[in-house]
Amino acid sequence: MINLKFKIYFLLLISIFNISNAAQVDYFAGGSVTQYDNIELEFIPREETAVSLNTGIKVFEDSANLSSNVRFAFSSIDYLNDVTEDENIGKLFANFVWRVSPGQFEWHLDEVFTQTVIDVLESDAPSNRQNINFISTGPDYTIRANARNNIIFKGRVQKYNFEKDKDNSRARLDSVWLHKVNSSLSLSVNSNAELARFENNDVNTDFTRFDGFLSLDYDRGLNKIELEYGTSHIGKRGEDDFDSNRYLVSIINKRTKTSQVAFTYISKLSDTGRQAANLGYIENIGDTVLDSVANTVFVDETIQMQYLKTYSSGKVTFELRSRQRDYVIQDDLDDEAVSAVIKGVEFLHGANSVGYGINYTNKIFQDPVLAREDDNFTYSLNYSHYVRRNIRFRIDIRSLERESTVSSEAYDDLRITASLVYTSL
Repeated sequence: MINLKFKIYFLLLISIFNISNAAQVDYFAGGSVTQYDNIELEFIPREETAVSLNTGIKVFEDSANLSSNVRFAFSSIDYLNDVTEDENIGKLFANFVWRVSPGQFEWHLDEVFTQTVIDVLESDAPSNRQNINFISTGPDYTIRANARNNIIFKGRVQKYNFEKDKDNSRARLDSVWLHKVNSSLSLSVNSNAELARFENNDVNTDFTRFDGFLSLDYDRGLNKIELEYGTSHIGKRGEDDFDSNRYLVSIINKRTKTSQVAFTYISKLSDTGRQAANLGYIENIGDTVLDSVANTVFVDETIQMQYLKTYSSGKVTFELRSRQRDYVIQDDLDDEAVSAVIKGVEFLHGANSVGYGINYTNKIFQDPVLAREDDNFTYSLNYSHYVRRNIRFRIDIRSLERESTVSSEAYDDLRITASLVYTSL
């Protein structure tokens, strides 16, 4: 078990440091009670009641010589019926940039602490989760050739720790030639080299990786376009090399001040470590956000379309996504998934609100021996009421359903949570 105590200690130090430097600091603390119809998401349900103590902190600073962005949340959960083991769940997303010589030399420190599944073929239940910790540090050095051309070198030393025997260390060197065509358009030539070494080579394979690609960035305020094209090469010790093209097309159009349309197509080599490093903060601490195998590389191809509408009394988002993952080694885990999401919030009188969401995902495991297809449905509804300016009471209702061609993998669960939170916001 990755110990959370040093995370709390780390955040206390960071908080003291940033408070003394006039950073923006927000925090929350509270408790919740959750009733589960099927806590382990099994074919034969088992009910559970959980009592949680929750706390968290956000720190933000952006000065001439230092920027920091820290989000940390921690929950201590007691399962009263002992269907599953009590647990402590933490999430940490921290980014620090020391501008030693602003515009030329910077030192970066990044850390992520989150959860991922142990077995992607099993349901996302508490017993199928493991902690993962990622830490990365190193310099950025910029050579300004002239007003339009910069050469940037980035070096990183990284460490990934998993609970389930996948620990590895990595060294990365990135180089970028950036050409500024005008105030809206820039072009770049990029190369990335990476060396990954696992502590246990009985179940993991060391690898080297090299990426070379061209990129274009266009930003005119209402319209943003990002394009990438290149290749990736993976060399594995004692195994055949693997090559793959990499593509990115990202288009964002702000149709009005209150609406936005976005389209993204991306095809890149990835792995759980990289996904954790690039992960955004997830507000719901109990959500497992990574569902890939920790020790293998896969081609991640995703097409996503999104429409966001904001209006005087709320906002709503519509999203369609198609995703395919092809594993380089464990090809029996190859999968295709298509999903549709609707989520939104309605603001009521007195800063109260109602949130809602519907998520449907069809997932097909491509291995003919496995012969499995899942239909997953998630429905959510919540109501937030501010008892006082800093005290919020909230009710969450969430329904999870899975229909599967493998009958033992089907399940239904209804979970209801009542929480009371004090927040400094």
